[in-house]
Amino acid sequence: TDQASGNTYEVQTSFSIDSVGKDIDFKVIDNTGSYTVLGTEYCRNSNDILLEAVENYPNGGAGYFKGPTLGFNTDDKSFKATFRPSSTTPDQPLAISFYFITDASSPKVGCGSDTVTKIVTVHSLTSLSFNLRDNYNSEEKPVVLNGTPTGGVFSSPDNVIINSTTLSPSLTTNFNTNNPLNITYTYTDANQCTSTLTKTTKVYKADELIENLSSLY
Repeated sequence: TDQASGNTYEVQTSFSIDSVGKDIDFKVIDNTGSYTVLGTEYCRNSNDILLEAVENYPNGGAGYFKGPTLGFNTDDKSFKATFRPSSTTPDQPLAISFYFITDASSPKVGCGSDTVTKIVTVHSLTSLSFNLRDNYNSEEKPVVLNGTPTGGVFSSPDNVIINSTTLSPSLTTNFNTNNPLNITYTYTDANQCTSTLTKTTKVYKADELIENLSSLY
């Protein structure tokens, strides 16, 4: 209002809002430099995960990652972090977050972005067991192996396993040596986490006929 004339005027102006980090995010980066989305579930034996901030507009400034107390490493003011499922606390939701603050290289000095937070759960591995004797006779019949929990498969680099369930001592050529046979039980649980357990045994074979040995014993 113009006090002298009593007239009222409408004043219009325009301005733009240039948000800091409006699209800020962080992703998994592999050794080829490719980005993928951070998963929500991992296994205790998953590989280390390298995280990197993306879309941190404007460039420059200081990045701040925050993650679990165990199994999470980052440098102060860094745009990268490493998450280690093998070292973190399993079987509970874990928060990983990132934000950044602009510095003198930006026209918006000291402005902070929003904080991006993602939740990850690392599943424990299933404890396994199976029956295996210390040694077997090369002439004995195939032996069915029983693993716990059930539903897994057996394997051996010595090719003595039949149908992923049965040990056939006669199939080995590794007789009477100090080199044991490796038998591995592999099990995948409902979380798609795979556990393995390896045990060793030996197979013996008589070098010559044993006289006066009864067939009943």
